[in-house]
Amino acid sequence: TIDVDAGRIHVLVSGEGGLAYLSRSGSGSWSNHTFGALYANDAVIRRDPLTGALLVAYIRWESDGARVYVMHYR
Repeated sequence: TIDVDAGRIHVLVSGEGGLAYLSRSGSGSWSNHTFGALYANDAVIRRDPLTGALLVAYIRWESDGARVYVMHYR
């Protein structure tokens, strides 16, 4: 997702180590944070235009079925 007002890009990538959140402002370097969300699928990231807060949601399959997880990240 893109924060046009701040000129910042927010990216969410699901990999073997969990969900990685990356962000970058303009021509600056990428910063990252890894959530301990192993085996996450169908992850999405959305930005609240009023507060700038990020909402991350993903599905994780577990032995007793699929679960939906939601995280608030600022």
